[in-house]
Amino acid sequence: MPEATFTILNTYGLHIRPCAAIAKLAGDYPCNITLVKGNIRVNAKRIMELLTLGAAYGDSIKVIATGPDSEAALHAFGELIAHRFGVEEEVE
Repeated sequence: MPEATFTILNTYGLHIRPCAAIAKLAGDYPCNITLVKGNIRVNAKRIMELLTLGAAYGDSIKVIATGPDSEAALHAFGELIAHRFGVEEEVE
């Protein structure tokens, strides 16, 4: 069961756009992907569940992948976070 811990790098944390990007990515893989923050565990393929994490800038989240292509999914998730979910943010 591959797992890794990542730090949220985008300024506004996991709001709707990053959650949509996570769900889309998770849907591209046949494995199960779970995100964990504290005692909250959510299915990465469900946007509404992802929003309940309340992950903000600098928070750590654990990603657990099980099943086919789990290593590839975990790597892709790391890339998504590193690129700030592809969301351009402007801070005033």
